[in-house]
Amino acid sequence: MSLFEQVALGLQALRFTALALFRPRLWEPWLLLGALQALVVVALWQFAHPAFSWLMAPLLSALAGEPALHYPRVFELMPDLYDRADVYVGALLGSVAIGISTPLFAAQFRGETPRVAESFRMGIRRSPALILVQLPFNVLVTALSLGVESWLARRGGGGLITHAAGFGVTGCSLALQALFFYAAARVMLKGDGTLTALRALPSTWRRGFVPAFVVGAVTLVLLLPLHWLSGQVGAVVQRGRPELVGSLTLLEVAGGLLNWFLLTGSATLIFLSVLDSSEEDA
Repeated sequence: MSLFEQVALGLQALRFTALALFRPRLWEPWLLLGALQALVVVALWQFAHPAFSWLMAPLLSALAGEPALHYPRVFELMPDLYDRADVYVGALLGSVAIGISTPLFAAQFRGETPRVAESFRMGIRRSPALILVQLPFNVLVTALSLGVESWLARRGGGGLITHAAGFGVTGCSLALQALFFYAAARVMLKGDGTLTALRALPSTWRRGFVPAFVVGAVTLVLLLPLHWLSGQVGAVVQRGRPELVGSLTLLEVAGGLLNWFLLTGSATLIFLSVLDSSEEDA
């Protein structure tokens, strides 16, 4: 495949996945994950409520210090605290949701009826492999982000350096995502175990890396308005509307679910269209 064909493949996969956005069965794993993520936001938002205070008050104090327990500091910290919690939610439950979603998308693209209950059973049964096969990606991306953040803090770089570092982290994250893009498909559609799936990933890079990178980049661009909104926390608090930060964080949850939906569907379609068939031909 030429470079142009690989770019076109990524765009086509994204287009067909976007056409499946209104298929309710395909959303069931993501709605469950979203409900848990929304619960995290609500627990931060209502940390003083008796239903949450027994857990959230000491947790907030340990993570962000005693000032986090005072209004409106908790709202200033909410996006960062949510992101820190979501690292673990995504690495564990998010990995399983990707796995459950993969055979649902496969059935949809094959013209079959997605079997939700069967996909859930399969995903739960293979959850250890799904978590472990995506763990290197999750660890590497987190380490990259924290490493650059620490370097910038020590260096005290200005705006230009900070922006350049941000673009670098984004580009490297997209590349890492492309390297592991078909890990869940290997586990769910080929039945691979963790080590077998990881060993097979390099075979996907020649024909699958560029489409995966294109899908990730286009999806990121599409969601830029949501990323921009989530960065307006300081301005929202300064204007005397700190509670609005909770709504912005819930909007971030919705954007994350849409991102995962598009990425998982595109990965499944590319795997079925090109990578799985090429293995059979070989």
